[in-house]
Amino acid sequence: MSKKKSRVWTFFDDVEGEPTKVKCNQCQGIISRGGQGRKANTTSMTNHIKYKHNELMPQLAGSIKSSSNEVHLSSRFQSQPEPFSPTPVPSTSARGEVYIQQTIQDSVMVQWSLQDSRSREISVAIGEMIALDNQPLSIVENSGFISLMKKLKPKYVLPSRKYLSENIIPNIYEKTKTEIRYGVLSATALSVTTDLWTNTNNKESFLSFTAHWLDNDMKFRHAVLQMKHFPMSHDVHNIKVCLEEIPASWNISAAKIHAVVRDNGRNITKAIDESIFKAVPCFIHTMQLAIHDSLKIDYIAQILQKSRRIVTHFNHSAPAQQKLSAIPKRA
Repeated sequence: MSKKKSRVWTFFDDVEGEPTKVKCNQCQGIISRGGQGRKANTTSMTNHIKYKHNELMPQLAGSIKSSSNEVHLSSRFQSQPEPFSPTPVPSTSARGEVYIQQTIQDSVMVQWSLQDSRSREISVAIGEMIALDNQPLSIVENSGFISLMKKLKPKYVLPSRKYLSENIIPNIYEKTKTEIRYGVLSATALSVTTDLWTNTNNKESFLSFTAHWLDNDMKFRHAVLQMKHFPMSHDVHNIKVCLEEIPASWNISAAKIHAVVRDNGRNITKAIDESIFKAVPCFIHTMQLAIHDSLKIDYIAQILQKSRRIVTHFNHSAPAQQKLSAIPKRA
């Protein structure tokens, strides 16, 4: 094939005595053309420029004329950003080495191992998504998610949920904990919100302890330092001991915590009052209690009762609903 038929020759020179090879004048790499005479083509040369010197591709766009034997990549193969270049292997020849061109299919379809840095990066991102969005680990077994990842990264192999739970999630946890520890220890002061609640499904109780602070850039930060299982009795002593243990486990001094915001429950109120912390009642919970009590006033309760009867009537009568809907149209 004449060199004048393809602009890709601008970046290559012949290798003397090697009619099936060319040398890149950008990186001096040796590229195989796949054969001699009519069997030779410029596909490997074009791929070399595409993956090794991509900044030169605009000069080739729309200008490459392939030989009749040249193999074209499908749109699927063209989208893969993987290197395609000759691989040196030992040889007994006088030159000491030969080059074997990897096939296009092999170059594109070889999947990454779980330990590959590219796989690891994606697996960590999936682990973070599971943690942030409260997704189940089994999402990696969902057919829709599997299909999505195959479209996005065909070479990426989705890990099992066991691999995520044993290798990815623990590392994310330790990294996040280290970042939070640095944040709370470097903060000048902390505010804390706490709550004691019981799961209505299994009757298991938990005590939450969330820290709030301003970082060195005056940005608001917050982190749940602990969601502690609380199987013991919800008495004042147990609550007090638990609240004082949590900051100690993070090496946070009591003096750094200037306020602990809590609801108006009798036991947690007394527990914090008897502890080393200063308590602040939750404004929203106080408002809820006030509104709840106000609805018990006789004349307000009577208004609510009449309103409920009106709503019930229209909910159970289609003709009444139609008449009600027609009123605004006549106005």
